[in-house]
Amino acid sequence: MCVSAEEQEEEEETRPNDIRDELWQLLVLVPDHIRHKVVHHPEIQQLVEIVLDLGRHPIARFPSGDWTISDGVVTAADLEHAISLVHPLNLS
Repeated sequence: MCVSAEEQEEEEETRPNDIRDELWQLLVLVPDHIRHKVVHHPEIQQLVEIVLDLGRHPIARFPSGDWTISDGVVTAADLEHAISLVHPLNLS
């Protein structure tokens, strides 16, 4: 799912200023349709992790419990999106 520049700008404007840089670095890795929902969760500051298991509903984990992000399931394209944004590790 592609997001227009206007939608992305709107998301950045509505993003709370106090979201830590590290948190935003995580959020940009997940597909747009998942990120758009997570950033508006009232406990965004306490986000522990986002679970993207192929064929399952995406889940955001908070200290208060798990939250199902979407009724749709994680697809191979969702995972490929995230993987494509991670720099390869230098294992040598």
